[in-house]
Amino acid sequence: MTATLTKSLEKGIKNVNPKADIKTIMLLEQEPEYCKGCNTCQKEKKKSIGTCAIKDDVRKTLENMTKYDVIVFASPIYEFCVTALMKKFYERCLPLFKFERGISGRNKKSKKRIGVIMLSSGAPTPFNTILRMSRYPVFVGKFILKSAGCGSIKKFIAGAMENNKKTKEKYANKAYKLGQKIANLF
Repeated sequence: MTATLTKSLEKGIKNVNPKADIKTIMLLEQEPEYCKGCNTCQKEKKKSIGTCAIKDDVRKTLENMTKYDVIVFASPIYEFCVTALMKKFYERCLPLFKFERGISGRNKKSKKRIGVIMLSSGAPTPFNTILRMSRYPVFVGKFILKSAGCGSIKKFIAGAMENNKKTKEKYANKAYKLGQKIANLF
């Protein structure tokens, strides 16, 4: 379901801006390791991203996140949270933060940079909202996107798409329109 939404979002962007450079990063292909909590990434306070002690693909992804105009975090909701793989990635975003008199992002927010949190769940809307199934993923996703420099955050929550063709088409169309709206901002 989530892949359907992201593809529709991409089609909407390409409809408005056929030359848009879109990069899709599949966490399954990166196989990120777990954060070790060593705080090595917190030693360099002046950089836009701290240096992680773990040498894997996540480092390059985080560096790129500070450069992209639009960043989309997309995940299904399982047990009131993003997938375990996405949560592992969220935890590896610690180099985007700095801890000085509290926690803050390392990168200045720009209204020209947009973050999107796209979540799908088996629970139908409004139950997925009433039950606050997306509360944690949205909270953490917003915090990470702001720390990467996104000044505007959009959230897109879809529910009960799995066995309902009409609902699936409705959300795919909404994702397409969101893509068009985002592309029109550039």
